Amino acid sequence: MLSKSQVVELLNSYNATPSLALGQNFLVDSNALEKIVNLAKVGVGDYVVEIGTGLASLTMALARRGARVVSLEKDRTLFQVARGIISEAQLLVEGAQPFDPGKVVLKSQDAMKYDWTELNSLLHPDPMRVTVSDPDEAYCSWTCVSNLPYNIATPLIIGILERVPEVARLVVLVQNEVAQRLCALTSPVISQKNRLNLSKSIGAVSLKVAYYGNAKAVYNLPPDVFYPKPNVQSTLIEISRHKVPPVALQRATSRQLFELVEHGFATRRKMLSNSLAGLVGTAEFQAAQIDPARRPEELSLEDWVRLANSIY
Repeated sequence: MLSKSQVVELLNSYNATPSLALGQNFLVDSNALEKIVNLAKVGVGDYVVEIGTGLASLTMALARRGARVVSLEKDRTLFQVARGIISEAQLLVEGAQPFDPGKVVLKSQDAMKYDWTELNSLLHPDPMRVTVSDPDEAYCSWTCVSNLPYNIATPLIIGILERVPEVARLVVLVQNEVAQRLCALTSPVISQKNRLNLSKSIGAVSLKVAYYGNAKAVYNLPPDVFYPKPNVQSTLIEISRHKVPPVALQRATSRQLFELVEHGFATRRKMLSNSLAGLVGTAEFQAAQIDPARRPEELSLEDWVRLANSIY
């Protein structure tokens, strides 16, 4: 992979500087890169989608494990830099089919606007010739492996969990505080050194992640494994999608459930009787066996589901 000095030299040759607005912090530590790739557990023929190609160090490491990699890069300058690096390594696919193992499809795309349904067309380029005996076979076939731009990490992860069933696992680098929120209900403590008050970490996103998958914080990475150094510590997390949600929504939809959750956390310091006033009455609290004097962070996912089922 590229060292810090090589990254600086390469960026200078393109008159490019890392964009703070786009959250560009490039990995420059081979041990950190190996940890990410090992946790991804991808091999020959596996399908990987990467968000933020950057300078392609992670992209090529995944391809060299034999994975088929689709990498999205929003920055036009970095797209051209990465395209040159991947092409020179003879790993770039220029729209050719079939999508061979160990190759990279590089796209100049904003992940927040990407048409994720395209993943299945890459998985099955000729659907007329594919017979799927198991309906789930066409889904949950991709692993998202990324050093995510911190400014979009939370909405992007939640969006993938909610709307992209093709992605079975996410192995992503995020800001430590974001990791605490995402993993608060399944893996709240990364180390004693970084132990936080759990109630402060739990939020609407924690419940969404717990509904769609199991999140686990795996490694903390210090700022000096990146160039430029971020002002925060980073954490590598793994989210494995549930085949079915761990709780049953009998009457409410998932959308209604999380509208209720978000309403409750909008004023998290208030008691539920106040934060959910006008939405949940005394009878509904009693039916769900929820004390209205509790606060939103004190409720489990199961509690919220019972509450949603009681009002819809």
